[in-house]
Formats: sequence, C-alpha cells, structure tokens
Amino acid sequence: MIYVTPNRFLYVAFMMLVFFSCSKDQEEQATPKETLTAAQTYFLEVSLQNEFGSSSNVIKKWVSDIKIFLPDTSYHDLNNELDNIIAELNDLSGTIKIYRVHNQAEANFIAFFGNGTTYAAQYEPNAANYVNANWGLVWIYWNSRYEIYKGSIYVDVFRTQEQACQRHLLREELTQGLGLLNDSDRYPQSIFYQPWTCTTDYAEIDKKLIQYHLNPLIKPGMTRAQVIEILKQL
Repeated sequence: MIYVTPNRFLYVAFMMLVFFSCSKDQEEQATPKETLTAAQTYFLEVSLQNEFGSSSNVIKKWVSDIKIFLPDTSYHDLNNELDNIIAELNDLSGTIKIYRVHNQAEANFIAFFGNGTTYAAQYEPNAANYVNANWGLVWIYWNSRYEIYKGSIYVDVFRTQEQACQRHLLREELTQGLGLLNDSDRYPQSIFYQPWTCTTDYAEIDKKLIQYHLNPLIKPGMTRAQVIEILKQL
C-alpha cells in the first residue's frame, strides 16, 4: 500500500520496563498510568491519523534499516543537513538504524532535491498528480502487515529558495517517512505543525514522538487501543 503526505506549498517516533520496587520482605509492581501525557496524546494524533488519503488507522513503521540514496549531492547545505538528521534519528531510535548508501540499487529510500516533475518522472510516478501543488512530499509503501519497506521524498529547491525552509522540508518529510504521517495544528514549534514554517530543529515533543514510534514495543499494525496500553506503561 502507499501513502502520500505532502507539505503544502503556501509560502508564506524497548519499552522501559516498570521495575519492581524491592524491599527485603516484598516486591510490588508499579501500576500503569491512568492518563497519557501531552506527548503521548500527540503521538496518537500524528502516528494513527492520516493527513491525506484513506488507510487503516494503525501503526505503520519500518522493521528494517532505512538505506537512503541521494541522487544529487551538489546541494551542500541539504547534503549536510541530511547527515545531521540521520544522526539525530539514530540517537532517538530503539530499533532500526538509518544510513546513506552510494548506490541506488542498495537503497530502499530516495531523497531527491530538485523539481517535482523530475522526481515524479524518475523516482515516483505515482506522485505526478501531487508535485505541482506541493513544495515537499513523502511517498511510502507498506505491506499487508503495515511494515514500511520503501519510500522517497522530494524537496523542491527551485520554488523553495530559502535554505532554512529547504532544510525544514527535508526534516519534516524524512521524519514523516518513518510512518508519522499526520500534521497537526497543535504545536507551532513542532516539525509536524500543519501551517507553513521553516523550523529547522526538532522540538522536545517531536523527539518524544520519534522515540515512541521507534520503540520496539510499538508494532506495525497496532490499533489505537493497543498503542494506548503500551504508552500507559512508558
């Protein structure tokens, strides 16, 4: 299955086991939280809802490492920013690793910087109807178990001229390519904020979302109720 979550062009992510509290005479297990934190509620919104398209409201995520191929390395600022984002995501991940490869045949993810027409023609034909109206876009595929197995992003470096905004699009689309597919109006500082911004760093709440999503106890195909039961123990 496929899912596309464009960024509108208006300018303008191991469960921590609850250890027993031990004394000499007895052990008592901590009980799960009754309510979720703000970050956990935000995670449900971003990970289970879909900005575009129609698909089951379940977790979609990678179970294998993400191997990114960059066709054009001449955009030095974006080239360096990709390395920075990869390093940050790997620090937050409790499961997969993300790294770059230098041969497209080895890749399961493409990061294309250029124009939408070329991206659609050479890398993702299914995105042809979306690129004209969007300055950044992610397109991912998952199997019947909701395991993402390949994807691509594009950043339009011609219509998006400001380097900070290019870097924002790269960070947002790559992060959404993990399976965090929904935008939100809730937190303006968040990389998942729906209106146009040029934020170039993860907010602290974004880091929590990525950590939840890349936690080994959050599984592809989990429903909202199943995710909530895990989150209550974190």
